Amino acid sequence: MAESSPEPIASFDFVVDQMLWRIEVVHKPGREPPNLFPAEVAASVVCVLIVSLMLLSTLLSRSRTKALLLKILPDKDFVERANAPIFGVDTRLQVTEWNQKMASITGWPREQALGKHLVGEFVPQVDQKAIAKVLERALRGKETENLELRLQISNIMTINLLVSATQRRDESGRNVVGVVCVGQDITELKQVLSEKDSVAQSLELLITSANAPIFSVTREGLIDRWNDMCQERSGVSQSLALGKNFVTCFVPPTQRETVAAALNAAFEGIRTTDLPISLVKAEGETLDLVLNLMPRKDAHTQRVDGCMIIAHDVTSVIRCIEQESQLRTLQIANAAKSEFLANMSHELRTPLNIICGMSSLLEETELSVEQEQLVEEIQKSGLGMLTLINDILDLAKIESGNVALVCESFDLRLLLEDVVLGGASTASAKDVEVFLHVSETVGLNTRVHGDGKKLKQVATNLV
Repeated sequence: MAESSPEPIASFDFVVDQMLWRIEVVHKPGREPPNLFPAEVAASVVCVLIVSLMLLSTLLSRSRTKALLLKILPDKDFVERANAPIFGVDTRLQVTEWNQKMASITGWPREQALGKHLVGEFVPQVDQKAIAKVLERALRGKETENLELRLQISNIMTINLLVSATQRRDESGRNVVGVVCVGQDITELKQVLSEKDSVAQSLELLITSANAPIFSVTREGLIDRWNDMCQERSGVSQSLALGKNFVTCFVPPTQRETVAAALNAAFEGIRTTDLPISLVKAEGETLDLVLNLMPRKDAHTQRVDGCMIIAHDVTSVIRCIEQESQLRTLQIANAAKSEFLANMSHELRTPLNIICGMSSLLEETELSVEQEQLVEEIQKSGLGMLTLINDILDLAKIESGNVALVCESFDLRLLLEDVVLGGASTASAKDVEVFLHVSETVGLNTRVHGDGKKLKQVATNLV
C-alpha cells in the first residue's frame, strides 16, 4: 500500500526570482490527526505567515534591484518608455534590450543597436577588458551596482552611465539568459566635475606661481600651503615650512599677539586686511609684509577649516621711506648749518669791515716804521678774515644752488704765486717744499678772463 501524502494543516505560497516557495504545517501520515481547535489552526496559519514574510524579506534584501528588474522586464512598454537608460545583453554580450532613453542619449536607434556586441562596439578599447569581466561576473550571479560605464558613441563623443548590472533568467527561472542594466546618464555631471577639477588645477597653479607670497594655515595654526614666492622671499623651503606653526616660527614675539588675534578672527569668518608684520627669514633677518587674511571654507561642509593669507612684500618700500626720512633729516640739518654760517658770516663781516676801515685811516696818519708794519699786518689779517668769511658765504651759496660766477680779467701767474706763498709757511713746518713752475711756452702775458676769486679758492684747497 502506497504511503499517503502529508496532509497540510496550514500553508503559504509566494514567488521570488520566478521560483515558487511554499511553507506548510502538515500532519505526518500514520498518526492520529490532531484534534485542533479553530484558535490553534489560526495560530498555525499566523506562524506560517510570519515565517513566510521573514523568508521573503531575507530573499528580497539580497538583491532589490534584481527583484525590481525581474518584475518590470516582462512589461516591454514600461522598459521602452522608462526615463532611465535600460539595456540588456545575452550570454555572448550581444545587445538584446535597448530602450528609447538609450537610443536618445547614444544616437543609436534600437534596430541598429540590437545584436551588436556591447563591449566591442560601444566600450572604448581601454575599458573593454574591465567591463567584460564585470558583465561576466553578473552572468554568474555576482551583481554590480554603481558601475561607471563609458560608451564610445563616435570618434569624438563619449557618454558616461552609472549602471547596476543584474543577472537575467528565462521564464522557468532555471537558465541564465543574459544581463540587464539600468543606468543613469552622468555625462553632464562628469563634465562639470572635469571643469571643476580643471579650475581647481588652474587655481592651484596660479597660487603656486603667483608673484606674491601666498600661504595658508589650519585652525591649529599650522602651515599647509607655501607657494614659490614664499620660499624665495623667506629663504625657507616648502618642505621645511609645511607643518610649522606660523605664529611661533615666523612672527617676532612683539607681534605674535596681534597676528594670533587676526587668525582667530579669520577662523570666525572675519577678514583682516592690510595687517603689517615682520616675517623672520631663514637667516634671521626680517621681511616687512602687509597681510590680507581670509577665511578658508571646506568645499563639502562649507565650514571654516583654515585661513588663506596673501602677503605683499613692502620691505623695499619701507627701506625707501626710511632713506627718504634720513635724507630729509640731513637736508634739514644741512640747511640749518648753511643758515647758521650765513648768519655768522654777516655778523662777523660788520666788525671786520670796521677794523679794515680804521686800519686804512690809521695808515694815512704819521706813523713810525714799526707802527706802519703793525698797521699793515692788521690790514692784511682783516682782509684775510674777510676773504675767509666770503669763502664761507660762497660755500653756503653752493649748497643752496645760488652761486654766481663773475667773469673778469686777472693775472693767472700772480694768482698762483699768492696761493703758493699762502701755503709755504704751512708746508715748511712739515718739511715740504711748495714752488710754482711756469713753462717757457706760456710767455710773459698770463692774463686771462674768468672768476679769479673762485679759481683761487679751488687752488688754495688743492695746495
